Amino acid sequence: NNQLSELDVSECTSLAYLYCHQNQLTSLDVSDCTNLETLGCGNNQLSELNVSNCSSLVSLGCSDNQLDSLDVNNCPDLLELYCYNNQLTELDVRDCADLLRLSCFSNQLESLDVSECTALVTLHCNANQLTSLNVSGLTSLENLYCQENQLTLADLPPSLPVPGGEYVYAPQADIVIGSGGIIAPGEEIDLSAEARVGGVDTVFTWYNAAGTEVAPATASGGKFTFGEELGGQTIYCEMANPTFPDLILKTISVVVKPGPTHQITIIKGTDGGDESDPLNISSGSLWIAQIDGDMGAVSEVTVSVDGGEKQQAAVAGNTVYYLLPAGLEDGEHTITIELTTEDGQKISESITFYWDNYRRGFGFGRFYFGDVDTP
Repeated sequence: NNQLSELDVSECTSLAYLYCHQNQLTSLDVSDCTNLETLGCGNNQLSELNVSNCSSLVSLGCSDNQLDSLDVNNCPDLLELYCYNNQLTELDVRDCADLLRLSCFSNQLESLDVSECTALVTLHCNANQLTSLNVSGLTSLENLYCQENQLTLADLPPSLPVPGGEYVYAPQADIVIGSGGIIAPGEEIDLSAEARVGGVDTVFTWYNAAGTEVAPATASGGKFTFGEELGGQTIYCEMANPTFPDLILKTISVVVKPGPTHQITIIKGTDGGDESDPLNISSGSLWIAQIDGDMGAVSEVTVSVDGGEKQQAAVAGNTVYYLLPAGLEDGEHTITIELTTEDGQKISESITFYWDNYRRGFGFGRFYFGDVDTP
């Protein structure tokens, strides 16, 4: 507890115990301290720490620094590791089979596997970003603190092997659903991994932003869909399972995308294969569709033929006109009209037509909607 900014122990090859915590050290070289058994260097400003040559290390306390990596694989005798309040994104303790206590909370860990640390009694891994925690095979585990992570009901161990200890698993981060905070009507929300935990069924309850319960359109085995009747509403799910009585797991809130605000109606020039009244388009543009809805909310209308390049359509009022491309071959083709609204909705309609150049002498060609026999 001094104000040391430097500490040189390079000549201390027989050093067994070093306590230099609560200083202002930005670096610490213990690579020559091959007999070091205890190192306490917490509450400094260390951004790296190399203990790879400290194979006799039993206790390491390096918490409250700025470490973004830590390699303890060459410390097989390690019994205690306190590395909390750093910036660690990964931690490998597979070679520390005798480890009894591990405190790695308040880092940036996304996964943690301590299954090889078979002697572990106490694990503090809370306040990370864990989506995976492997504590399988830990027959001595008595205390586990894994709250404030991104673990789900399916990720959490149902219980601890040693009774009488403390198991803190709540709260956890909300589960992300949808895309960009939005789900489409009919889009499946898959929470099936949470449907049954520890042999017990999970209760799923959906609410709107006002806290009123809402019913999914479909619900089966933890998979849900919602209909257009909830369009524009914000919803979220709460999951409860008796295996974890202290945890109500939630999803993030998402908005059910409103249903289409516009409708495209294809104008049929002929009735099926009726050739008695085809459209003669020798005059140029073809009237192909009517749009129902506020045209002031429409940002773009495009037309494409046979999946080709989209082209801007001519729109007069609510009517869509289109000039067929030159050189269109005889036979069946598909026109697709796509409408984009100001709020990003995309609505499209397609129809198959038959094009006959100079059929029966009608100018440039004749245009039949629906199926007709090839001449």
